[in-house]
Amino acid sequence: MNIILECLVVCPETASRARLKDALSLTKIRTSVTQARDLRRATEIASKQPELAVVFMHSTLSEESIRKFQEDVAQMKLRYRPIFVVTLHTDHLLSEYISEHMLNGIEGFLSEPFATTDVDDVIQVAFLNRQKQVEAEDRNLSALKFMMHEGLTLIDNAAIERVKRAGRGGGFSRRRMNRLKLRLRSLGEKVGVELLLPLIEESVAQQIKNLDITLFHRTVQRAAYADHPGKVLTEIIEARALSPERLCELVSGDAKELLALLDEKGELTPKLSRELARVIGNTPNYWLSLQTSYDNYVRTNPSARNG
Repeated sequence: MNIILECLVVCPETASRARLKDALSLTKIRTSVTQARDLRRATEIASKQPELAVVFMHSTLSEESIRKFQEDVAQMKLRYRPIFVVTLHTDHLLSEYISEHMLNGIEGFLSEPFATTDVDDVIQVAFLNRQKQVEAEDRNLSALKFMMHEGLTLIDNAAIERVKRAGRGGGFSRRRMNRLKLRLRSLGEKVGVELLLPLIEESVAQQIKNLDITLFHRTVQRAAYADHPGKVLTEIIEARALSPERLCELVSGDAKELLALLDEKGELTPKLSRELARVIGNTPNYWLSLQTSYDNYVRTNPSARNG
């Protein structure tokens, strides 16, 4: 695993910072070192180092300020949690500082003069810690990628189902989607935004690439076959031995309109429907329904227009 560990050395003494930087340059694992004289400046630097792995804090810094700095770092949007190490001044006893800081999240101590082997041991611990963090992040990303694919598939299937069922959800499981959303949110909080956004873009692009867009085209259900209302009217008057001419005499209005209807070239208008209801029987709505059924049949069966 090719990792360069970012280190932050916080110490008021210039000479002590220089000695630790020199020792860090000799470690087996590559390091990148940033220095700060005080914790205020260290806070500014840490906020701009999302890959920060180790913070070395000098024992001349107060316990309260160290604890405050750790709390500030915990609130930062760092990619990983760094480890904290106290570097001991030559006049300070290790036993005193171990009892003082052991329960405060301090994970190591170094005494001056800094021995290369001791510094290397700390960096090795930081490396193993970072290795575990990266592996956990990879597992979370893999799980996120799988669940994003599952979520996008659920959404697409729901959309296809709605298209097929004229706007109704059909068998789409809302509860399943809600559970998945909670799991995605939980994992997303463990992965940085800088990794999450490219993953979303990749998942969506892959889904689009493999998606058959034609599945989203609304399928128009074909209406049942319906005769032209003129044909229905012709059969009725023939059954009653009523000629078209006689029907024209009985029906008030434009005779040409009625004859066009009987020739299956015209439409049954509301006015004509009322006249047919008066002369032949049934209601105006019945006669209008014949026209509506025929129109629906022709609209959903393109071949009928040419028939």
